[in-house]
Amino acid sequence: MLGYKFASLDADQRHERRLTLDFYAFVAQYSALIVLLSFQLYFLASWITRRFSKGDEETFPPSSPYLKHASTVGASKKWISKLRRFRARARWWIGEYMPIKSLGLKGEWLFGTLWALWLLFLCMNQTGNDYLHLTKRFGILGGSQLPLHYLLALKTPYSPVQILTRLSHEQLNVAHQILGRIIHTYFVLHGLFYLNFFFWSSLLSKRLFEADVIFGILASIAFAAVGTTAFRFLRRKNYRVFYATHVLLATVVLPLLYFHVHHIRLYVWETLAVYILHSILRILNSKTYEASLSILPGTNLIHISIPLSTKERRKTWQAGEHLYLTLPSAHLATSSNSVLIHKFSRAIRMRTNPFTIASLPRKDGNLQLVARTLAGNTSQLAAVAQSLSNKESGAAEDLSLSSRVSLTLEGPYGAASRLPSFAGFESILFVAGGVGATFAVPVWRNVMDALDEEVLGAGVRIRFIWAVRRLAETRWVGLGADDAAEEQERRKGVEVFVTGGAGLGSDVDPGAGGGESLEMEEREGLMSGEAEGESSAASKAGMMFTGQRGRPNLAEVVTETFSGSSGSVAVIVCGPQEMTEALRREVGKWVMSGRDVYWHAEAFGL
Repeated sequence: MLGYKFASLDADQRHERRLTLDFYAFVAQYSALIVLLSFQLYFLASWITRRFSKGDEETFPPSSPYLKHASTVGASKKWISKLRRFRARARWWIGEYMPIKSLGLKGEWLFGTLWALWLLFLCMNQTGNDYLHLTKRFGILGGSQLPLHYLLALKTPYSPVQILTRLSHEQLNVAHQILGRIIHTYFVLHGLFYLNFFFWSSLLSKRLFEADVIFGILASIAFAAVGTTAFRFLRRKNYRVFYATHVLLATVVLPLLYFHVHHIRLYVWETLAVYILHSILRILNSKTYEASLSILPGTNLIHISIPLSTKERRKTWQAGEHLYLTLPSAHLATSSNSVLIHKFSRAIRMRTNPFTIASLPRKDGNLQLVARTLAGNTSQLAAVAQSLSNKESGAAEDLSLSSRVSLTLEGPYGAASRLPSFAGFESILFVAGGVGATFAVPVWRNVMDALDEEVLGAGVRIRFIWAVRRLAETRWVGLGADDAAEEQERRKGVEVFVTGGAGLGSDVDPGAGGGESLEMEEREGLMSGEAEGESSAASKAGMMFTGQRGRPNLAEVVTETFSGSSGSVAVIVCGPQEMTEALRREVGKWVMSGRDVYWHAEAFGL
């Protein structure tokens, strides 16, 4: 087979083969350090180019004695300018989708292919014509990648990979998924090659019933189940099934591999250490709060408000970060057709849904969470809010007290903590679709605070575009804010585009469909109650938005943003995938023309 044969080796030759296998597994595992080192070199190169590009636009009068020197320096900096443009275009290119969108991003394929080819080289180098050496090499190299695979899944910002790469969990989750596919592929090849060997050696009927082979087959099945449910279309169809399968089998596979062969046990112990560390950090990062749950009238949005003590306000909450919420066990559904699902859900603490912090906790004194009701955990929360509200609807009490419940929150997490200060930008554009504004609004409020405090330049141009189905969906903005008058004045600058609502029920909700929604099917009609008119909802919430019907013309918005200045532009977007892609296409034209652009598209992963 491909020049390989079933070689007969003596004890010394088998020992030498084992040493070679362990060496290449060691090289494969610690090759990741080279990748981390390349990140540090990239950061150093970026710092150098920024330092030497300072003052590029400085001008001197014609009679200045520095004119000749400035011209010489300017010429010497041309390569730095070209390097920056090349880097910007390359970064933009790797963030584009493949021609077949379901295949993922170009960067995923580029870096995933390079890493897979490197591991393939390590699998085949110095194997000679020994078929079993090649077979074992696939297995041990796949196992050597397990600790890194689990390390990439760490949510905590104290993850060494996050610190060294300056990437968030959401960004590293892509690498986690790619490496998982590579490991699965190598384990499958390892198993198939061994089955082929057993067949031609007339050992198949005997070996299939031996413990090591059984454990190996079970581990391969577990990896196949995780990989299958991780496909994007299946993840969208039922995220909870994917999450439960992922968590359960990621735990079960470790003892299976441990009892498969002793050569891989070092990597199993390393992986177990990462797994335990991950669990401990998640527990330490969790706390129970008393929360008020309500359903915003005229919408299917759940509003969660959690008051904070003065001590809690001082916690390092960042605008746009997110939390994982544990449903109260006393209110979990226990219908007969889903008892097992709910029991397991309680076991993993129901932390499948990320909720963006839609407020500024230090300023507002509360955590505000908003989510659209979908057919899953959010529908459970909506049912809790509705039942508690109905239970005391006849009582002459404050309705805000009728839906108070204990919730356990884990976090905060997210890439928001790595957003720039926005001090060096001439234009800042925010674009949000539906509940995507829960990320964009607090970041925008932070920017507006910085503008008031003169941290940003006086000439900076800030624009906020928000597309919603109904104007009532904007009423959560400012709820609980300390300085309501200030916030209302600021909201005059937010351009809200109402794509549905009264009289426009056939329009599609910009916040539904597409993107990495955790539960894809919207639960229509879950909540009873009459829909309010848009003007009534706006007045009750104190909204002072600049509103208009229809969808925003993103091409015009982008053109106006970039043509109004020649400096750096920041674009922040959070919304459905279709909106994000349309905006990216328009911004990409300016990136390729050489404009300095900071782009951040917020999306959630596992």
